Amino acid sequence: MNCAIVKKASMKLVVAAGSYERILYGIDVSIPSTSSVKKEVSVKESFAMAAHTGSIRSLASCPRYLVSGSTDETIR
Repeated sequence: MNCAIVKKASMKLVVAAGSYERILYGIDVSIPSTSSVKKEVSVKESFAMAAHTGSIRSLASCPRYLVSGSTDETIR
């Protein structure tokens, strides 16, 4: 039998969301490891911006860029 000890680290991520009201939101989420004494998930706003003149219908991302598409027929 093979066994391995894996260190469970906390997880940090950014969630991006677009709205019908033309706003693009960024939310920072921190999830503690299961071995952590502090078990609270931290959620805070990273950014909010009026990105388009129409509702945001699609989002795509990679490590460097966040792209949004809108009913105003633009991609930003």
